[in-house]
Formats: sequence, C-alpha cells, structure tokens
Amino acid sequence: FAKLADHSWLASGASAESDVFTVTATTTQRALTGLKLEALTDASFEQKGPGRADNGNFALSRIRVVAEPLRGGASREVKLASAEASHEQNRTSLSVASSLDEDAKSGWAVDFGGIGNDQAAAFTFAEPVDFEGGAKLTVTLEFAVNTRHTIGRSRFSIFTDGEPRLK
Repeated sequence: FAKLADHSWLASGASAESDVFTVTATTTQRALTGLKLEALTDASFEQKGPGRADNGNFALSRIRVVAEPLRGGASREVKLASAEASHEQNRTSLSVASSLDEDAKSGWAVDFGGIGNDQAAAFTFAEPVDFEGGAKLTVTLEFAVNTRHTIGRSRFSIFTDGEPRLK
C-alpha cells in the first residue's frame, strides 16, 4: 500500500485470492458516530476499479471496528447498526448491509453501474464512541466473497456530528 496525497491508500502488487486489510488510526475527536469508507478509482485498475478484480469490482465480506481509549483501558468492538452506500450491486447478498452480517460469502459489491466510479459507504455506530482523550480505532475489512475482489484504493474518515450520511 502506498499513501497518496489525498490520504487514500493505493494497493499494488499481486492481488490475493481472498484478503484481510487492517487499518489503525487515532483521533482526539469525541462522540464518534460512524465511519466512512471510500472505494476510489485509479487508472492502474481494470476499468479504473474501484476494485482490483478483473472487471474492476470489489466485494467487502465483513467490516469490523474496535475502539480503544488513548488514555488506557480495555478495547471493545463497536457494533455497527446500519450502513448506506453510494451504489450496491443488489439489495440482497451484494448490498452494503450484507457486509455487516456473519456470512463471508455475502458482502458489498458495486457491479452493474458502479464500476469506473468512486464509491462510498457510511457505517453507523450503534452507540457513539466517546473516550475522554480520544480513541484508537482498528478497522478490519475482509474480502472473501469472490476471487481477488478487494478494494484497490481506500480512504477512511469518521463522523462526529449526528447520524452518518453520505449526502
């Protein structure tokens, strides 16, 4: 992965059959209400992506978030209550909501109208993450729905004001 000037991360090299990406970041912000994941296009991908599959797609099987207080204390998994996406391949097994379930063979994909365009998803936390002094967030993205269907260029941000929305 290479960090780009726009704070996105560009994957290169051989793409694995299935993969797990783990990202950690710290913030001193309080009352975190959600996470935004952007899957961005790049000229290095088939059809500009945003995925690394042969057709430019990706399929996010699962997303997990763990929060830990920066001033010490136990980490805890953050329950994700809901999600919305800029585009979904379908409303069932390839919807953004299916990235929240325990089925590794379902997940958020963007074929049939989403290839070659930047995509985004907003994940709402069931309860705000609010640690005095800030938090360390660990985000795990699992890709097991289909062969080599990982996000090629990702960018993360947090929501701190009300319910997370893409618009």
